[in-house]
Amino acid sequence: MKEDVICDIIPPVPGVPGIAVTGDPVPPNLGAEPVIPQGRNTVVSEDGKHLPATKAGHVEFTGHNFQVNPVLQILKDVDQETGDINFLGDVHIHGDVTRGFTVRATGNIQVDGVIESCMVEIVSSGVQGQDCAIIRAHKSIYAKYLERCRVYALESVQADCIIDCTIYSNGTVKARTGRGVIIGGIIRSAHEVSATIVGSKVERLTSIFLGGLPCEESERTEILSDLDRISNEISILEEQPDSPSKQAFQASSQFLSQSDEASET
Repeated sequence: MKEDVICDIIPPVPGVPGIAVTGDPVPPNLGAEPVIPQGRNTVVSEDGKHLPATKAGHVEFTGHNFQVNPVLQILKDVDQETGDINFLGDVHIHGDVTRGFTVRATGNIQVDGVIESCMVEIVSSGVQGQDCAIIRAHKSIYAKYLERCRVYALESVQADCIIDCTIYSNGTVKARTGRGVIIGGIIRSAHEVSATIVGSKVERLTSIFLGGLPCEESERTEILSDLDRISNEISILEEQPDSPSKQAFQASSQFLSQSDEASET
């Protein structure tokens, strides 16, 4: 984070006089001033005792100094070895994002390889979702191709080709470069869907809807679905005979009711 202290700078302290084997006193040498490892995006504090960061980013030690890189470089795949990525800044992944892992960033996310499951703003290659990838962006999504994935973008979605995807965009959806095709799936856009070719000769169903705010409508549908599922689980639980799970549910419901009554008073 910005202004977090990277390291402390300890000034020299007075030395302690020694005694030679002859019994003569040995005065101490003056301590040397420490070499301050100040690098990019770091600054020395006013009292000279600390080295804080001037911006959020990834802290690196070059061997001579500390520097804060606003772009997190992942030189391989995001997998079991790296784990999920959660970074305040931009992320550049030189490999793939493998299935089941998540990449979150406050800035842009650039992936040079293939994405199977990731929250993305910028993609320089393509997404092969295998019907399980969910891609969310608070801005726009740019991809070489999108295939069998679910996409949410508050601004625009642009790709060379879009195949069997479910896309919700509060802006536009465009497939005008490269092959420029949209084949199969469901496309919901608030403003415009533009492509060189829509559908295929084999008459694969391709549905396109315009208007409204697709991302918000999708979120509302998911919330209502969750509420229905929870209501059904509650109904099933209430019909069951007394059990530890039912007693726990009743206790929690009673506690919530008492809390609501207390807040109203």
